[in-house]
Amino acid sequence: MESPAKAMYDLQEIELKIMAHQERIESIIAALEDNEAVQEAQATVKQIQESLKPLETQVRDLELKVQSSRQKREQTETRLYSGTVSNSKELQDMQNSIASLKKRQGELEDNLLELMLERETIQDELKEAQDSLENLRQKAENENLDLLSEKDKLQSELVQLGKEQQESAQALSKEDLNLYESMKSQKANRPISALSEDEFCSVCGVQQRSVIVHAVRQDEDLVRCENCGRILVYL
Repeated sequence: MESPAKAMYDLQEIELKIMAHQERIESIIAALEDNEAVQEAQATVKQIQESLKPLETQVRDLELKVQSSRQKREQTETRLYSGTVSNSKELQDMQNSIASLKKRQGELEDNLLELMLERETIQDELKEAQDSLENLRQKAENENLDLLSEKDKLQSELVQLGKEQQESAQALSKEDLNLYESMKSQKANRPISALSEDEFCSVCGVQQRSVIVHAVRQDEDLVRCENCGRILVYL
């Protein structure tokens, strides 16, 4: 059965590979997007999106106003034709209110139509800009097939590494896993250090006393480097 120190070391090496793969993928993505034409197209898309936001807000506000005006008119018409009002002045006031609401609703609907047409025009511009951006990205990708191939390979390997990471973590006791996780943030993701053949800590480079070396090689307990405090493992 593998010792806790060795199991921790295996988990660490897998996680370091995962981090290296993720960093490389990010650098590939950055390289693929480091294209002046693509960057300009991205800026155009963002600019159009920003110009669309206030229009969307205005359209929503006007739609609510149109709805409110319509409801008021319908309520007034219902009351007018219900037969519950007989006072001639009140009836005339209601008729005037309905006429005013109709006029107001018409104005609001005209304004709404204008805004919706303006929004549609900008949406068309946005779609065109997004299509152009996608075409430029595709062109850049075609010109960087080697990078894309590497990116796909790394992503595929990440899936396998993720499974290995899970299996390695499950091989540790809950106590040892908690210790590993707590040390990871303190030791720059390297809480475990291999003891070299010449008895040095492979991370901090400090030579260990013979009693420490013996304890590590016996592999019975978790032994730490006298200098950096990392758990030592003899491979």
